[in-house]
Amino acid sequence: MRRIVFSLISLLLPLSAMASDKMSYYDVTITNGSSSQVLTPPVVATHKAKASVFSVGQPASAELAHLAENGDGVPLVSKLQTMQGVYQATQGDAPGVLLPGHSVTIRVMAGKRARVSVVSMLASTNDGFIGLNGARLHGNMSSKMVGVYDAGSEANTEMCAHIPGPPCAMDSGNARMENGAEGFVSFHSGIRGNVDIPAGMDWRGDLALISIKKVSD
Repeated sequence: MRRIVFSLISLLLPLSAMASDKMSYYDVTITNGSSSQVLTPPVVATHKAKASVFSVGQPASAELAHLAENGDGVPLVSKLQTMQGVYQATQGDAPGVLLPGHSVTIRVMAGKRARVSVVSMLASTNDGFIGLNGARLHGNMSSKMVGVYDAGSEANTEMCAHIPGPPCAMDSGNARMENGAEGFVSFHSGIRGNVDIPAGMDWRGDLALISIKKVSD
């Protein structure tokens, strides 16, 4: 199943990034390649090289941590739209989660020599997220497989008391467990399967396919 998403919030583009650039439109398609993990509505941002959504080995911003723990990208979108060098930031329609095998297409605009970043929470983890981090926008079509990162803002307890997604109940609480958190963004080590999240919800290697198509100048 594939949807094309336009968001009103995406119309609020930072004037500083647009002032001297000719805009082009791109369709960014995110496909959930997992067999068991649900992805929350993705956040897509176009920006210059100096802007960044996250950095491996550095603490996640409070807004990225919020997305990685709860799936809510609104604070991250709001933060990105105030950053110098960001053309556009938007999140797919909530509660439009991406089930295994499903895709969503989000149309964004960007200037010359722009980059694109995409983040989305794995709903059955404490603070895991897929991440495309500053990939170059060039040509008419490109595809990239992306892996899973750990925001490092919450301990990987794998307990339903701290996780919002299935098989946990919607009223499980999703309390935050900072004690034992790594404290920085790293590559996710996967699901151990020895508490509430079964080992069958683990993954190996890259988890999502992101395809980018230029649709107009």
